[in-house]
Amino acid sequence: MTARAQLKNFAVWVDGRGYAGNAQSYQPPALALSTEEFRAAGMDGPIRIDTGMEAMSVTITLTELSAEVQKRFGLVRNGRTQITARGSVEDFDGTVHAELHSMRGTIVRIGPGAWQPGTPPTLEVEMSLDYFRQERDGESVVEVDLVNMMRVIGGEDQLAARRDAMGI
Repeated sequence: MTARAQLKNFAVWVDGRGYAGNAQSYQPPALALSTEEFRAAGMDGPIRIDTGMEAMSVTITLTELSAEVQKRFGLVRNGRTQITARGSVEDFDGTVHAELHSMRGTIVRIGPGAWQPGTPPTLEVEMSLDYFRQERDGESVVEVDLVNMMRVIGGEDQLAARRDAMGI
């Protein structure tokens, strides 16, 4: 098996403030549909029906006790917290791809790590998202805006007909 692509490095920004060199890990949001099983007469088995999306969240671990991030816990004045993550993904042949994640939401958990002498402190931040966009080399891959009922996957808005039907 050959390596097709590898994340070489990444950097994180919280409300425009960069944490390059101070972000230890970043867990992108999992995208998951909420579904219901449906089986009617004449069907050999149930099918799953899309009933929306499950909640999205992101986790970031910083190697500093950032007061600026901690001040964004909960609802902030002037709107939601913005997080941007940029990654450098390199193919086996040396081709480098820019990965960009843009997110908006509310910081719902801040967990400082254990203090140990001679080691950097950590701050784990979990944010509940209402917006997520993933780009690869400047091209949109996924854009989910829960509040505005948008789910654009590979350039196709999967909810456009539903919004049209409701007049929104």
